[in-house]
Amino acid sequence: MREYRTREDAETDTELNLMYIWTCSKCNSEREEYPHFDVGDRCSCGGKWEKTGETHNA
Repeated sequence: MREYRTREDAETDTELNLMYIWTCSKCNSEREEYPHFDVGDRCSCGGKWEKTGETHNA
């Protein structure tokens, strides 16, 4: 992942540091993935992964 000097620098380059937060509808486990990374729509417990947020890591 790319390093930034300030949070403002990171926020202007969102394509490189955008992450999606996914939460399981059954067990409430969370995972954080890059936008183009797809592990499927089912958790190992049988629940469905739902996108619940975004983060911008710097």
